[in-house]
Amino acid sequence: FFFFKQKTAYEISRSDWSSDVCSSDLFPSHDTGPIVEKNVGSRKFLLFYLLCGIGAGIIHLYFLTQDLPMIGASGALYGVLLYFTFLKPNEKLYIFFIPIGIKAKYLIPVLLSIEIYLATSSGNDGIGHWAHIGGAIIGTLLYLINDKK
Repeated sequence: FFFFKQKTAYEISRSDWSSDVCSSDLFPSHDTGPIVEKNVGSRKFLLFYLLCGIGAGIIHLYFLTQDLPMIGASGALYGVLLYFTFLKPNEKLYIFFIPIGIKAKYLIPVLLSIEIYLATSSGNDGIGHWAHIGGAIIGTLLYLINDKK
């Protein structure tokens, strides 16, 4: 029972309150989420977000080599970031402690490249790099599907 519950509820779980306060997840969702939501609509955004999280979890589980807990929504947020990048490629985004805005079309591919590098080279560092990549893939696919409509 725990395995099923944990594998289906990880997207809304956090390890402790400090991960919510200090998490880098909060910042991209605050900046990019409302723009994506306005583009797709509130109901479709909820479905989009959940599909990105589910896809992230599936890809993470596929590449997972050890039985580690899955918590957080960063995979779904990578989906939002990729969707945002397609919508507003020249929009400047800011990273903690870097006072210069970087265009989404440059920043997000660099972040995704770092995730790919870490996923393929770092072994198991306890971070869901494959979930981040999976969320980005699902977000891209959903953008392409929605863009054709």
